[in-house]
Amino acid sequence: LISRHDLYPWICGVFVEESERKKGLGGKLLTFAENEAKRVGYKTIYLTTDHTNYYERYRWEYMGEGVEISGDQTRIYRKKLS
Repeated sequence: LISRHDLYPWICGVFVEESERKKGLGGKLLTFAENEAKRVGYKTIYLTTDHTNYYERYRWEYMGEGVEISGDQTRIYRKKLS
């Protein structure tokens, strides 16, 4: 969905309703996605977001800026799977 077609796979559509936040559900969703990506053989996964200081808590590394299909700027993160 963004300018970096050389990066894959992408984690997308992770969303927790406001009423369900602060329960650790976002972290559980990310962990599930990470484990599935690792299970099928990926070494690194990526995501884009406009959030700051959230994904860093889960050891995601900020890579830089990208461009969404809409033309808007977005933050690109990666996570190396061990």
